[in-house]
Amino acid sequence: MPPKAKNHKKQSASSRKRNQLKSHTKQFPKPQSELFKGLKKIDRSVFKKLVEKHHSDKDSWTHLVSMLFCYFAKSTSVRDISNGLRSATGNLNHLGVIKAPSKSSISYQNKHRTSDLFKDLYYELVGRTM
Repeated sequence: MPPKAKNHKKQSASSRKRNQLKSHTKQFPKPQSELFKGLKKIDRSVFKKLVEKHHSDKDSWTHLVSMLFCYFAKSTSVRDISNGLRSATGNLNHLGVIKAPSKSSISYQNKHRTSDLFKDLYYELVGRTM
């Protein structure tokens, strides 16, 4: 008696790749979603007060989002940060950023902005949880 023919369709290469990507994204959360969760914990009014205290500018929030994206996405260069944020353009509004910063903007902010603003924000967040 011949074996019964199985009625399985061959999985195309694109279907296999799509399934691999689905399983990969289940294991590793998207940086944008982790970033969004982290940013939700920051009280914007407290951040604005810290910006005023340190005489910083309106781009401080964008700089903070860029640096947190760098951490969550494990970016290794300014190009990675800029391109990563640019690829999430639709979600930037939810993060409070109008436009993804350019590489030169991120570099300039890193060079000219002191870390005191972010240090105080950190202590504000830690103080709130204790």
